[in-house]
Amino acid sequence: MVFILSILVSTIILFIPLIKVVGILWLLIVMGIFIFLAKQAWDGKYYQDVTKYSLGIFPSL
Repeated sequence: MVFILSILVSTIILFIPLIKVVGILWLLIVMGIFIFLAKQAWDGKYYQDVTKYSLGIFPSL
């Protein structure tokens, strides 16, 4: 039982950096999409879409 728990703990410790990397990548992707949409809105296009997306993105974070 203790052996199984130690294996679980070690695998979790190994996966923590991976989870952090994935989380950072996800944040970068979301921010990139948001910046892209904001730029489109700055050009006068898709303004309502940007507000809709921003309202959809931020609660999910």
